[in-house]
Amino acid sequence: MKKRYIFALLALFLLTTACQNPSPPVDKTSGLSKKDAHELGNHLELVKVDVSIVTDKRLVGSTIITEGKELVPTSLYYEIDLKNTGKKRVGKEHPDKGIEMEIQPHIPLKNALEESVGFNVFNPDDNQDRSGLGYGFSSPSILKYNEQGNFTLNYDLGFKGSTNKEQASPLKASDQQLKKLELQLLDGVLVVKQEKQVLAKFDMKTKKRIEK
Repeated sequence: MKKRYIFALLALFLLTTACQNPSPPVDKTSGLSKKDAHELGNHLELVKVDVSIVTDKRLVGSTIITEGKELVPTSLYYEIDLKNTGKKRVGKEHPDKGIEMEIQPHIPLKNALEESVGFNVFNPDDNQDRSGLGYGFSSPSILKYNEQGNFTLNYDLGFKGSTNKEQASPLKASDQQLKKLELQLLDGVLVVKQEKQVLAKFDMKTKKRIEK
């Protein structure tokens, strides 16, 4: 009789604990699995990568400093054409679930950036203490079957003519250094993502897929 009484108390305790700490509901709509990401990425084709160094307000915007003067940054400007050859659409019409891109520079490009502007523009953490500098990305949110989309990425190097580094970081590179840098700008990997999952990686020089 005593054993049954103890067992009943234990069962009641477990039931009460379960009621007080219910399991969180499963969100069946969240996240893109690695398997699905790999499948989508297999049908992406890098059609074109063009890059130049620009100082153009229409492409990269401008910064207004306190004196009322407007400055346009000198920036790396990448134009990328990506095609979806699969039967499923890539990306979603959602702010956090569309197609994203980033560039991972190889060592020669990193070294060229350090020599010319003094920091790695592809690493956002390196920009934190540099006033007015940043990066931008524009893209279609989705690519439907057999659709080709145009994407742009821009990374600020500095402001020509800036005399106040607290308002707008001056461009340190000379024209000669920028020409040398321009020769290395495709020396890296283009990473295509959706919902933080890697869909595909491409060598920017050859436009060939890098197998994971």
